This record gives sequence, C-alpha cells and structure tokens, in this order.
Amino acid sequence: MIYRFVCILLFMLMPSTLLLAKPKQVFTQIQALTPPKKLLGVSDTLNIAIIVNIYGIYGDTRVDSINEQSFPPDSLLAVNAGLSLKNRLEDSPFFIDYDFPVYKYKRDRTDSVMLEVDELRQLAEGIQADYIITVDIIGINFLYEVNNIEYRGEKLTYTSAKVPYRFLFGYYDTRLNKIKDIQLVNDTLIFDTGLYRVDAGTMYVLDGLPSIDEATLKATELSVQTYADMIVPHWVEEERYFYNDGSRDMKKAVKHVENQEWYEAMEIWMEITSYADLKQAALACFNMALACEMMDDFNLAIEWLNLARKKDPKLSVNEYEQVLYRRLNDKTVIDRVLK
Repeated sequence: MIYRFVCILLFMLMPSTLLLAKPKQVFTQIQALTPPKKLLGVSDTLNIAIIVNIYGIYGDTRVDSINEQSFPPDSLLAVNAGLSLKNRLEDSPFFIDYDFPVYKYKRDRTDSVMLEVDELRQLAEGIQADYIITVDIIGINFLYEVNNIEYRGEKLTYTSAKVPYRFLFGYYDTRLNKIKDIQLVNDTLIFDTGLYRVDAGTMYVLDGLPSIDEATLKATELSVQTYADMIVPHWVEEERYFYNDGSRDMKKAVKHVENQEWYEAMEIWMEITSYADLKQAALACFNMALACEMMDDFNLAIEWLNLARKKDPKLSVNEYEQVLYRRLNDKTVIDRVLK
C-alpha cells in the first residue's frame, strides 16, 4: 500500500514534459517561389507580346489512332496556347500588373519551323512590341490502345491514351533584332482507364478516356506552362514539417497552422523556446525556423535552426538546413531577375 502511494506521488511530481508522448512531425504544404532556369532579361517595363503561329498541325497516320478530323481546329489550339501562356506568365509575381497581348499569325510558308528574324521584325513593327514570345505548334496527336489481361481466371480490359506533343518557343528582342532563345518542349501526356470486364464492350471502356478536345487542350496547357516556368519566377508547392510534442500549447499551435494563422503559432513557439527543457525548446526553435521561412526571412530561419541544434544536438536539422540555403540562393537569383 505504501509502495503504491509512493509511486503515485512520484508520478504526480514528475515534470510534465516527461509525460509527453514522443514528438510527432506534422506535415504541411507551402508555396515556394522558384527562380527561372533561363535568365533572359525579361522585364515587365517593356512591351512583350505573345504570337502563336498557325500553319497546320502534322496529323497522325497510325491505323490504330482516332481519325485526325476530330482534332480541334488549328485556331482553337492556337488561342488556347496563347491564353494559357499569358495566364501562366501573369501568375508570376514578376508580372502582377502586366497584361500580355496575344496575337495569332497565319504563316504562308512552311519550309521552316520557326519564324525568321525578318518576319519577327515586321511583326514587331506592326504591334509595337519590344519583345516577342513565339509559340509554334509543331505536332500534337491522340493515340489509344485497348489491352486485355487475365486476372484470377477473369478476362479484363483497359484502355490507355497517349498525347505526344511538340511545341517550339522563341524569345525575340526587337531592339537587337535577335532571337535570344529557342526551346523545344517535347513530351507525352498519358491517360489510363480502370479495369473492365471484356464483355463490357469497347465503347464503354473508351468512356473512361478524355475526349480528343480535352486531351489535346490539356497537352497544350502543359507545354506552355513548362516554357513559362523556364523564363519567369513561379510558385511551386512544397512539403514541410514541424514538431508537435503533445503538449497543450503545441497542439494549439498546430491548430493555428492548420488555419494559416502563422503569427499566432509563432507567439506560442516563441514562448516555448525559452523553456528549461532544452529538448522541448529545440522543437520550438525548429518550428520558428519554418515560420520564418513562411515570412521569406531565410537568414533568420537559419539562425533559429542553429539555435535548435545547440539546444538539442540530436535533433535532425541538416536536411532542412539545406532546404533553407537553397531557398536563400533562389531568393538571390529572383531578386536579381526582378530588378
């Protein structure tokens, strides 16, 4: 009886931090600004126009492909390509208040893939553009196939569709009368249906595929998005984690993060960073580093991470430290581009 009483008394006197469960990593998604791969000197202070060339799409001749006549008209693909490129560029913080004009250009000659310098110069004079971004739809097809498999004695079928596409992009400086960039975007968009019983019928299986219009327009959007992200800073979604040690205050901070209330979460973590329990304080320091990253203060985030390392050398911080240095380097490049 006395032994049980002593155990209960020791349990009551035990520091609250020792009663906490093992810290858990809580994952969250953040938006990170990524620099362009090509530093072309694009400026929102200049007149930049988008021109989409429409001189015909090379059709597919495979016997197992859907008939080419079901493709959207060239003009529809051209309009979609131009508007998709415009929208993607204007999503960049570099062009918040910029309105890209979009033009179609019907080419008379098809012996060369891209517009020649003399053609670009004439176009620039007509639309008074300092820069021209050209889009050439070289090829876009829709191919599908039906496959049969046997699973547990039952014959099943599935359908897959491939949309190979090739787009050529150019960046022309009218002041220098020079094509400064040429980029081929060549990829394949793939769609798969689920499994069906063979006796369900081929047309029923094909219902699981997008229409040709939907598939080709989606491929167009992906192509122009690829090039836009090469030449201007753009947002990407990345995963991060922070710690919850199970305490009441840490749980409250998690709720604030879920509601995107980062300042409220920071107030809680800031107080915990001064706790006598160094392991718990280190977790809060790590969390403060993430909060500083959310505020785009990467240097301060690194300082908080170093403090977390000092308080608890066993806490894993190296991987996140590399992420922060990468973000810091990206910011240097972006700041140079945005000047």
